[in-house]
Amino acid sequence: MTYHVSDLLKYSLYTILLIYPQKMFASDIYGPKPFNQIVESNFTNTWSPSSIGSIQNREHALLIDAETLSQCLTVDSSDPYLLGVGDVSVLSEGMGTYGNVMRSIFQILDLNTAVLSTEGLTNTYTFHPWLASYHAIDADTVSASESAGSIVIRDKNSFYMLEQSTVAFLVFTMTGTPSSTIIQATSRYIYNTELDSAAYELDTNWSANQWIKMGGSSVELTSMESEATEFMFADANDLINVSVSAYSDFNPNGTEWQTNSFAGWPVDQNTGEEAVWDYDDSQLNSDWFLEQVDDYYETQFGDSDEASTAASDFLDYIETTLGNQGSTLRYPKDVYLTFRESVLNYKFGSVDIYNSVLGETNIENVYFTNAADDNGMYHPFMVIASHNAPSGPQFLIDVPRPPGDNCCDGGYAEQNVTRNAVLENKLVKIPLRDYGLVSLLTDNDLSEYGTLAEDMNLEEDEWTTDNYASLSSSAIAVDGVMIYPASNNVLVYATFMAEITESGIHVGRGMGFHYHADGHSFNGNGINLYNLSDYEGHTHPPIIGFVFDGISLFGKYESSYSSADGYSEALDD
Repeated sequence: MTYHVSDLLKYSLYTILLIYPQKMFASDIYGPKPFNQIVESNFTNTWSPSSIGSIQNREHALLIDAETLSQCLTVDSSDPYLLGVGDVSVLSEGMGTYGNVMRSIFQILDLNTAVLSTEGLTNTYTFHPWLASYHAIDADTVSASESAGSIVIRDKNSFYMLEQSTVAFLVFTMTGTPSSTIIQATSRYIYNTELDSAAYELDTNWSANQWIKMGGSSVELTSMESEATEFMFADANDLINVSVSAYSDFNPNGTEWQTNSFAGWPVDQNTGEEAVWDYDDSQLNSDWFLEQVDDYYETQFGDSDEASTAASDFLDYIETTLGNQGSTLRYPKDVYLTFRESVLNYKFGSVDIYNSVLGETNIENVYFTNAADDNGMYHPFMVIASHNAPSGPQFLIDVPRPPGDNCCDGGYAEQNVTRNAVLENKLVKIPLRDYGLVSLLTDNDLSEYGTLAEDMNLEEDEWTTDNYASLSSSAIAVDGVMIYPASNNVLVYATFMAEITESGIHVGRGMGFHYHADGHSFNGNGINLYNLSDYEGHTHPPIIGFVFDGISLFGKYESSYSSADGYSEALDD
């Protein structure tokens, strides 16, 4: 049976995904390829460049020389702060990698994008690499310079921006059409830390008479307009589609992009200070965390052969203790070991979260515990210590109607909205013991925790699998990100409200990520939580998460893999 995105409007994410009973686990179990590995994977689609419809705010484009269509602006593969010249044929003929493609794509943002509730569009733009949304193009020179010979990438807005000796960005004006335009570096902004409240300010020394010139192997700024390269702004969605179009399944009402100002960073309610921390100061990799965990489990910490062996041995011990009390694991041991290995493969492959660090791990540890209750009965868990963050770009700026921050009276129109994300510390435990399955919905007593149905004052005879669900997270995905029910906190589908990205994710008021829907079912663009390429060589879809009650989650069946185990079996309601 095949499931499509329309099913997302009927069921919670974890309901439409495949839930395998233990008898199915004779098949091979595997996790999807994490984004940091997708970047290195072959991109084999062929492509013919065509221009975007118009040069406007939030467009995604490749900057290709308009005359020959043979060269494009690209971020260096070994240094994300360097710009160079890429070979378009590598992309158009399907001879490169996903990394080659994504390093050649930029999002253009109007200078006033974050404050459009009070300011108008300037029709001047900053250029942001796809793999570093908090970075932008700047001149390769110090602050207060009049001109520069070349351009680079700088950290414009992340938590770590002040670690640079120069904090600045260029603002560009385009003259021409999307198929042939020159790009003028009309202004530059520098970050002034000497102000009472540090902020970017216009660099009055900068000369506007500078244009981008792309040569055989270098990208320069020239003071002669006649030397400026004519660029085509090629539509990036023709290569990797990240759009949430009006009247698509993730925006069925055609909701327009909201111009609310961007919400500020989370604040500590006790101190009033910004409640965001350096990745290196995460509690999950601190001495404090180690002090909270029984020394007995620490041999399983990290991603090493020794830790994997310790985890495997401990699962053997769990199986023995459960057997002695007449219990079993819900799934075979290899299911949990495979999931653990998959989770620990995730590393940040982009700078798309305010305080993430490229190349660092999304999930610090996955370990198994086996404590007993007062009656001596063992209750083993798989514990996942996660930063609750995907490893690839999520394009939060493009969400049509993101959640508001509830800052003030006047309803949504007066609120700031969440278009940025921060890391969080999440410690999730998944029960390993087989406690069976419920027969009736209400056999699950959630009165202690609350449900969406009860929060909306629905009578018990109105409770369904759709609304008798958690007020917050219900599961964890293989990338360490929380999974919420398909509905938001007022029992309206997040898809219906157009408040999620193309990957099915968004951030709430605390700026923490969570999934509401299945991005692969929506667009199959190859950079989702799981993708069609994951199915190759396997006999069923990949394991992609666990519900908090211990049930495993799998990707949807694909018609192109109709011989997969269980493909023809109908799912339960």
